[in-house]
Amino acid sequence: MSSALAAAIEHAYRVFSACPPPAGPLDVCMPCCVEPEMEEQLRRLPLRQLTPKHLYEYNNSAKNDVQSIAEVGYFLPRLLELIAQGKEVHHSTELYLDRLGRCPADSLSPEQWQAVQAVAQAMWAQSLNRYPWENESTQIGYTLFDTLLMWHKGGLDIQPLLDLWLHTDTPQATLQYADSAWFGYWDEGCISNAFADDQPEYQQRMTAWLSDEAHCLTFARRLLVLDLARAPDVDKWRWGDYFTPEQRTQCLIDAMTQGLSDDALRQLLN
Repeated sequence: MSSALAAAIEHAYRVFSACPPPAGPLDVCMPCCVEPEMEEQLRRLPLRQLTPKHLYEYNNSAKNDVQSIAEVGYFLPRLLELIAQGKEVHHSTELYLDRLGRCPADSLSPEQWQAVQAVAQAMWAQSLNRYPWENESTQIGYTLFDTLLMWHKGGLDIQPLLDLWLHTDTPQATLQYADSAWFGYWDEGCISNAFADDQPEYQQRMTAWLSDEAHCLTFARRLLVLDLARAPDVDKWRWGDYFTPEQRTQCLIDAMTQGLSDDALRQLLN
């Protein structure tokens, strides 16, 4: 974990320390989803001792449509810490912050939102400094688009994360884009994630970002000059046995440039 991310998480612990441990029963389904013993541990164990299993069961339980920041805010720093460590805290990455997204936006103070956004920014910068095959998530088919949707569903502004990606000209960030964007958008020309079906704002923002001509030129240029052979352990970057790294990047370049104007194509080739 980067020092910036560790500092952001510690700041989140301080900011959300105003939320005491919940005194009464949690907003979980007992005993079908969560055993009473587990529910009691969630409330009584020291926050930093809660394991991924504790937060997984808490997140995965049936719950009310509207959540209380008084309860969710108590668990949030530990939840963010476990996410940063690459631990599974729900069956799908996109739903890790579902409870936060169910809290009324105005129930968090500006300072609390800023603390969570700072964690998102630091975690994102760390991710862009890694190759796709170095991602900490063990979930099959995971890409950074899943994390973007996670932050969006949690109520955060993902535009600063997209801006950072666009302005990070490194082999790691470029290959993270290739890893996410081909199957996540360009293969079908739309956002292809079932968890985004009911998120029109996310779809609109991502589609506008991905299809922007200047954006396409930027990433296409980076992909064209990228020397895959120099990326350490690039042979680990595979989608099953279907595509080699070279085929994946070429498919993406072809899709991205198909709709470019003649002027944009000339800029790309010059």
